Amino acid sequence: MYNALPVSLIQDPRKSAGKNALCVVIDQWKLQRMNRWYWRNSFFCKGHLDGYRFTMYRIYPAGDKKTFHLRLDANMKKAIGNKKAGDTVYLSIDKDRMTHPQSREFNQALFEGDREPGSFYLGLEKEQQGLFTEWMALAPTDEERLKRTSLSIEALRSKQTFSKMMLAHRAAKKELRS
Repeated sequence: MYNALPVSLIQDPRKSAGKNALCVVIDQWKLQRMNRWYWRNSFFCKGHLDGYRFTMYRIYPAGDKKTFHLRLDANMKKAIGNKKAGDTVYLSIDKDRMTHPQSREFNQALFEGDREPGSFYLGLEKEQQGLFTEWMALAPTDEERLKRTSLSIEALRSKQTFSKMMLAHRAAKKELRS
C-alpha cells in the first residue's frame, strides 16, 4: 500500500464511547511525513486502513495538540477483522477535499430579497462556509434540513460565524428546556 504506516489500535479514550470502541492515534509528524500538510483542527480525510478504503471521514485532535484520533466505525471494524486494542494496522491517509453540496433552498435564501446574508457568507473563509454547508447536509430529515437552513440564514443576516450561531442555538434550546 502506497505511503502506509503501521499504527496501533487503542481503546477510544472518550467516556461516552463503548467498551469496544477503538481508534487510531496519529502523531502530527506522521501526518506531515505522509502528506506534507499541517492541521490543528478536525478535518475530513480519505485513505486506507488495512486495505479498507474510506472517504469523508473526520479526524479529531486530541487534547495534547500533538496527536489526532481516527475513530473506527462499525464498517471499519468489520473490514479489518477481529483486531483489538494493541494490534497493529496499516494506515495511509490524505486530506479529503470533497465538500458537501449546498442545498438549493440555502442558495436561494442567501440571495433572495435581502442580499446581506449572501454577501456575509461569501466573505467568510472557505472552512467557515463548509461548516454551515456540512451542518445542513448532515441533517437526518428534510424537515430538520429546512430548519437548519433557516437558522443559518438568520445567523448570517446578523453576521454570526458558525460557532457563534451554534452557541446561540444551544443556549436557546437550553432555555426552552428549563
